Amino acid sequence: MRQDSFRSESIRPLSSAQVPKATDPSFVRWRETFVQNALTVIKSVPKWRSLGEENGIALYERAMDHADSWFARISKHTRSLNTFKKGLLFEHVQKETNYNPYVESVEQLDTIIEDEMEVWMYSYKTPWYCRDKVYKQLVISVVLDADSFMVLQAPVQYNGDTGLSAFSLREVLSAYESIDYVQRNPDSEEGGVLWTYAIRSSNNGFLSGFYGNSNVNKALVRQVKRFKDWINKAHPRKTSSG
Repeated sequence: MRQDSFRSESIRPLSSAQVPKATDPSFVRWRETFVQNALTVIKSVPKWRSLGEENGIALYERAMDHADSWFARISKHTRSLNTFKKGLLFEHVQKETNYNPYVESVEQLDTIIEDEMEVWMYSYKTPWYCRDKVYKQLVISVVLDADSFMVLQAPVQYNGDTGLSAFSLREVLSAYESIDYVQRNPDSEEGGVLWTYAIRSSNNGFLSGFYGNSNVNKALVRQVKRFKDWINKAHPRKTSSG
C-alpha cells in the first residue's frame, strides 16, 4: 500500500482505496509511517531557507526544483498546550471555519477513527477572478506524547474525480499537504507552546492559485493572528495555565 505522503518530491493524492480501514492488518504500521514522514519534514523546518520574521513569526521555505515547494512558520505562544488541543487537535476542519473566513462549506466523507482519522471535503473562497478551490483531505490528529501533538492533512482522490482539473464552472479540485506540530516551549516559564506549521500546494492549489508565492508569508502570518483572536474568545484565560 503506497505511503509517500510528505516525502515525495511532488504532491501525489492518495486514492480512497489506499486509505486503510482501522480493521486492516496494516493500519497501525501505515499510520505510523504517515506520522513519521511528517515528523521528518516538520523537524527539519529550522534548517530550511529563512525568509525572515514578521510580527515575531519565523518564516521558512524549502524550494523544490520542478516540484511543489514547502512553506513554513514557527510561532511562540503563551497559551497552554491544553488550550491549543481544544483549538487545533480534534474537529480541526470544522473549527477552522470559526477563524478562517475563506473556508466555506465542509462535509465529512469518511470516518476511519472518529476524531483521529477522517476524510473531509470543503470549499475555499478565492477572489472573484479565480475559481474557488475544493479540497478532499485525509485529516489525522495524533497525540505524540504528553508534550506535543500533530494534525496532518493529505489529499485523497475518489473514483470519478478528475484529479486536479476543474469539475465545475466555479470550482477546481485542488490539493495540498500540511502539518501542524504543537509542542510545549521548553524555554517558556509560563507553560507556553511552539507552533510549527508547514504546507505545500499543487500548482492550482491555494498557495500559488490564490495567494501567489510572493504573498505566502503574509497569509501564514494572518492565519496565526486569526487563530489567536478566535481561541482567546472561545477559550478565555481563566487561570495562569490558560
